[in-house]
Amino acid sequence: MFTYCTPVSFLGAVCVVANIVVTPPSFKAHTAVVGHPYTIPCDATVDADVRWFFHSGRAFWYVYDFGNIFEEFIARFSYNTSVRGLDISMVYPSDSGKYTCIERNGQGDHHIHQLTVIGKWTNVKLNL
Repeated sequence: MFTYCTPVSFLGAVCVVANIVVTPPSFKAHTAVVGHPYTIPCDATVDADVRWFFHSGRAFWYVYDFGNIFEEFIARFSYNTSVRGLDISMVYPSDSGKYTCIERNGQGDHHIHQLTVIGKWTNVKLNL
């Protein structure tokens, strides 16, 4: 059983509980550098759209679903259709955590990607 919630401004949040059958998840480790772009590929074997979730500590957020990047991520994240992945335009230290991609219908591959961010924010030079 899997529960996920989507914030809705006038309702607070809408939560859905679903039985999702997936293959055992794969796990991949990634390392990104603060201030640089990075792409996390999904590696799904079935040609279908995917959902992306982000887990950091006790927090859990939707990142991408139904063709939309959610508001908390829209400034720096985009969906990469060629690898069904997440493009991060500039990595922040707070981007460290687990990213999970799963097929939209829940019947295919399920991948967990641990992103570790290295470097110090003070070393990042912004071209404004």
